[in-house]
Amino acid sequence: MSTFLKVSEASATSNFNITRSFLPHLSHFLYPITALAFVQTRSRLLLLAGEGSFLKLFDHDTNELLLIYEVFQEGVVHGISTCPQISGKKEGLSVTNVFIWGGRSFSSFELFDHGDLIHDNPFQLCHKSPEMHAEDWILDACFRRSEVPEVKDIFFVTAHNVVFSLRVSRHHNDCGMELSCAVERISSGPKSMLYSAHVEWYADGERLLVAVGTVLGEVLFWSFPIKEHFQGFEAVYENQSHHIFVGHEGSVFGIRIFAPVRGDMEGKRLLASCSDDRTVRVWDVTNLDIGKAEATDDDKARRGLAGCVATVMGHASRIWGVKFLLGRDDQIYVLSGGEDGTSQLWRFESQSNKEPAKRDARGVIFNLSHQMSFGYQFGRNLWATDVYQLRIGNYVICTGGADRRIASYILSLNDKADVKSMMTSQWRMQDMAAQLSNSQPLSVSAFETAEQEANKKEPLSQWIFEKLGGIWNVSRTISSALPTYPSGVFKGEAVFEQRPPTNEEFRAEYLYVEQGKFTTNQGVEFQASRSYVYRLEKDQDVVSAWFVKPDDNTTVDYLFHQLRFTDQDSRISNAVGAEKGRSVLAEGYHLCVEDHYSPFYVFSIDSRELTDWSLQYSVTGPQKDYVTQTQYTRSTEIMPKAAQTSNNSPAKDKHSKTNESKSKLAKGGIAADSMKTYVWLSSGAFFVTTTHGGVLLAVMQEQVQPQNLEPTTHMFEWRIIKSNPDIGSLGVAARDLHSDVIFFGGDKGAIYYYQHTPKCFEQATQLPGKVTFLYAHSIPNQATDTSSIMLFVTCLGSSTAHIYKGRPLPNSSTCSFELFSKINLPEDFIVTSSCLIQSGNILLLGFRNGAVASYHLTQLSRGAVINASNLVHEIHGEDAVTCIRQLPEKYSNSDRCFITTTGRNGHYAVHQMNSVESRSVESHSSGPRCEFETVHQGSPPFGPYIESAIIDPTSKDLLVWGFRSKNFVVWNETQNQELMSVECGGAHRNWAFRPRLDGRGGGDFVWTKASVCYVHSQSEASHKVLQTGGHGREIKALTISPFIKTDSICKRRYTATGAEDTAIRIFDSRLDQADHTQENLQCLQILTKHTAGIQQLKWSSDGSLLFSAAGCEEFFVWRFRAVPCLQVGVICEAICPTVSGDGDLRIMDFAIKPLHCSQNPDSNTAISQFLLSMVYQYTSSSPKKSHFRLLNTGTYSTYCLTQALYLDFNSCLHLCTASSDGYIVTWPMESPSVTKAYQDTSTPSIPIYWQNRARVHQNSIKSMASVQLSEKDSLFVSGGDDGAVGLTRITWKESDLAFSSMFIPKAHASAVNAVEIFQLSSRCGNKLLDCVRFVSSGNDQRLRFWQVRVDLEQPGVEGFTIQKEYDAHSSVADLSCLATALDDENNNQLFVAGIGLEMWNIKMKTDKTTPSQL
Repeated sequence: MSTFLKVSEASATSNFNITRSFLPHLSHFLYPITALAFVQTRSRLLLLAGEGSFLKLFDHDTNELLLIYEVFQEGVVHGISTCPQISGKKEGLSVTNVFIWGGRSFSSFELFDHGDLIHDNPFQLCHKSPEMHAEDWILDACFRRSEVPEVKDIFFVTAHNVVFSLRVSRHHNDCGMELSCAVERISSGPKSMLYSAHVEWYADGERLLVAVGTVLGEVLFWSFPIKEHFQGFEAVYENQSHHIFVGHEGSVFGIRIFAPVRGDMEGKRLLASCSDDRTVRVWDVTNLDIGKAEATDDDKARRGLAGCVATVMGHASRIWGVKFLLGRDDQIYVLSGGEDGTSQLWRFESQSNKEPAKRDARGVIFNLSHQMSFGYQFGRNLWATDVYQLRIGNYVICTGGADRRIASYILSLNDKADVKSMMTSQWRMQDMAAQLSNSQPLSVSAFETAEQEANKKEPLSQWIFEKLGGIWNVSRTISSALPTYPSGVFKGEAVFEQRPPTNEEFRAEYLYVEQGKFTTNQGVEFQASRSYVYRLEKDQDVVSAWFVKPDDNTTVDYLFHQLRFTDQDSRISNAVGAEKGRSVLAEGYHLCVEDHYSPFYVFSIDSRELTDWSLQYSVTGPQKDYVTQTQYTRSTEIMPKAAQTSNNSPAKDKHSKTNESKSKLAKGGIAADSMKTYVWLSSGAFFVTTTHGGVLLAVMQEQVQPQNLEPTTHMFEWRIIKSNPDIGSLGVAARDLHSDVIFFGGDKGAIYYYQHTPKCFEQATQLPGKVTFLYAHSIPNQATDTSSIMLFVTCLGSSTAHIYKGRPLPNSSTCSFELFSKINLPEDFIVTSSCLIQSGNILLLGFRNGAVASYHLTQLSRGAVINASNLVHEIHGEDAVTCIRQLPEKYSNSDRCFITTTGRNGHYAVHQMNSVESRSVESHSSGPRCEFETVHQGSPPFGPYIESAIIDPTSKDLLVWGFRSKNFVVWNETQNQELMSVECGGAHRNWAFRPRLDGRGGGDFVWTKASVCYVHSQSEASHKVLQTGGHGREIKALTISPFIKTDSICKRRYTATGAEDTAIRIFDSRLDQADHTQENLQCLQILTKHTAGIQQLKWSSDGSLLFSAAGCEEFFVWRFRAVPCLQVGVICEAICPTVSGDGDLRIMDFAIKPLHCSQNPDSNTAISQFLLSMVYQYTSSSPKKSHFRLLNTGTYSTYCLTQALYLDFNSCLHLCTASSDGYIVTWPMESPSVTKAYQDTSTPSIPIYWQNRARVHQNSIKSMASVQLSEKDSLFVSGGDDGAVGLTRITWKESDLAFSSMFIPKAHASAVNAVEIFQLSSRCGNKLLDCVRFVSSGNDQRLRFWQVRVDLEQPGVEGFTIQKEYDAHSSVADLSCLATALDDENNNQLFVAGIGLEMWNIKMKTDKTTPSQL
């Protein structure tokens, strides 16, 4: 039964008869940043930020939040315009006029900076005009400078192309100073609907220029004169329309006028616009003499070329705004920001040497060329940007967006844009040799002789690549096991034609083209051809094959496979007559959707000539199963000139020759060498080894300042430490972090060490094979106050590692290292990382297959052979463990410690390592056995190559670095901030990085790219964050944990939010309610495992588990626990399998109920079991398999199930669901069957069927909450798509459920997306609940608080009395979820989420209160 209800509302007309049970108060908020504006006062640089209806003032230099002011009652700040006014009344006082608008609302302020006159907070924001409303939305505004300080005129343009003026003036009267505000309509332009506008004064200040962008993609430029008399402005002025531009294919969202004051463009006026079509266009609007412009209908105008001088498509989605910048060389730049969350910098430059594309009136050709990208926001939509010019060509840029983050960075515009406090240097081997020859005498030992050069070996892959050039006869046999793919024989010709590399990452490139005739086994003949591109990388000598695009068969498309040569000897001799009868094998692999391609090459070499070669492909897949065998023999035809590889070998580096003045160096010397391995000695010095046995030291010159922004070859001084070809290539290096000793390992087994203080380079020891891994660690001896160095070494092909010990003497070149013991490695395991846990004498090794092994060294004796005491597989899946590092020892004790690992699966992890006493016969030693427990796993927003992690001892932040595509990235995981991003070409190269660990985010990075050594150093992070952010998309799920005891005295509560950006954010809910300037809701962790938008989140009753559901049937279980340095650790403990074959269902909601909890006998963790029910679109089911077992399944008609809750009466469990047909439905779930099914693993799933239902809403139920009124009664509150709030009483009667419903029509002006019942501070036993309070909200952005009085003695809902107690506005748009919790004082906290996040405090009131007090 459903009943309409007329709701009584508390009246505010009586003085003392109003009794409100609580008073809501907005305490904290996270809104999108919608406006930014710099303000320069006498004392400092300030930043004004619009966040929701609030205005924030920041000190840009210190990041301090100075004040928060609520500007509008219900509006959102969309724009800020400022005008400085230096007051002479008080020395040191500065005044800035501020005009703020949002929607139709606007207001005027004065910002006072009292300087040293007030020491606590010298800033004050004062109203000059109250909140006023225009006829239409305001798009832009500007001040008109006035000689009279008491009068300020503001002009603003609205969405119908109408300009208004606001005059704010002071008048003296008998009562003192009085402010007056006058708004006038001044002029209007061509009638249209606008999305953007920019107003600016003409040079003489007597004409206002107006540029607007329309909904239909037009750009209008018009103006009108301004004349003023004593009383104000004259009557409405007629406008003069100058230009109407067409060309944009979507609405124009941003527009900007610019008049250069110097340079080649002086005297010109430009207009930039950006649009829904993702383009930026620049227009010439210099001419203002046209009386009234009309859009031309010719083809040129329709294509947008009339007046357009440059255009570019530059963002991944819509572009919201543009700004002009002027460089030091008078070069013009355009900065654009868009929906993709990035800012793009474009150089506006002449291209007179190219074909005419866009011309201005003088016929000069212009182009917008991309310079830089800045992506410092999370998610989508960069809403606000402001620019402050420090000096000519140097700017401070601040950006803000939907994620609420405010980022600031410094941009310096020279011939090439770069960032201050960074410097980049680049060096070729010729440059090093030239500097060395000029700076010091050259010794014979420093360079190889020509004879040594002739007898050395060159890389095998490079040699084979050179020999492939030319024409080959091809014979191929295809054998297919499937009738759908033909078998037969192909005969023809293939040409490897050399061409210039199409990518700078590659040294040489062939276009492979084969043509011939294919004959099937059935005798059918036809012509066939195919094309590939073969490439040779510059740095790694890797040969790869690439597909070409089918439209032209020449352009490189994507990678096919790389050739992995399997020969142990990876080089070929240059000696005459060498390499007779040698076969070289190579293999590759390619996955094309579901098809597997496995190529296998055999190259036949005789007397240093490639006589013939063969290629076999094995192809398997659902629709393919065939093998091809191809034989290539050298053709007797003369090869094309482009394919000849004699003196113009494609594999020769273009920088392999030096000029004749350096011919002494070019003959096999340093100039002909190449860089191998890097290792940092300090922030200003690093070592580089070469392939021919050289060791060089680069030391930064002291006179070089960080402000030197141009790439240069004069930042470092190079010194030869060692150059001896007999020692071979030193391809491995390691530095002891506690001393200045650096170790080098070579391919001939020798290990050398360099001690910086005496500057000695000596051999430490000799191993039987090529050194593949080195690790050095100081071991202090407290008794003698000295330390020794433990050196861990592995060799190629050996399953035994060696431990050496030695003690380098200070200021002495003598040092001896002795073999102390050996370690047995697991079979076929390759060491990639290591760490010595000094507190427990435990050596940890990470392997290429993702495993970690521990070795106990407590009773280490000379000559002992040690086996692993524990081996943990798949720490990082099956990918390499790149780093193992112990967290600071203050977080460790004798029984446990914490370590962090990184891997090439895109994750870093924190593990708790516990010591367990055991006796291992295999290890030949007694002592503790290490057990690993992963307590946290994170995924930084780059990868999958995560290379290392460390705790910054200054800031206590966790720093992680690795590679994202072609960029090297350093990331602050604690602050969720990118510190460094350097385009280096990707992970497959030699490189080294050294963080500075001073809390500023700086670091030094050296790498090889295209046979050139690059060095990038920065003293601080690439940008700073004035305000941290949240989600970049709308929040769809919100839940608050119970109080969790993290240590003996601290209790913590977490707030979890999930959004359409697929991320889950964990916030710390501990807030100082009196301090509004503190950081709002600090984000502790970001969980990024989901691939679809989050739909629902729920905590377990103890707060240790978080359940998350999303689209694509994703359901994860996360475990939380306290972790040092991270505040909270999170791991994904379980993943629910999908119930449909393709996983395309969206989990709308789920209900959880704890069943059983037991203690894990092997640890202190609890094993919890939960009954879990999910509702899907079009179906409903419970999860299955592994951690999940399918118990029941059910289907409800053809409507979508939207909500799920459990209802428990007298131990009879029911599942309550809501659906898109407006019904609440109950499903009986008998406890005995559930228990039996859970205990008996062989029991199949049991179908369940709905039993009772009641229609509450006219259509879809969007939200639902419940509370138990008594042992037999429950109240369900629901919100519907019909704008109503429903109340349903469910009563247990004689083994059945009875429904009674009523609803409040028009409770909201839109769909009710969320309802939430306030928690009770206390409830005694089974006492009947006679009062329920709840809040509802929806797309109308209203929060409505309700009170329900319940008389359970009355049947059904006849005893319900409802009163609306409070109605408040929320600045959260697209509001989707609510959550409540009790604070320490038993007051309710209300969280509101959508596009933004709010926290309200509900103060309980029981006494009578006057309206003034309310």
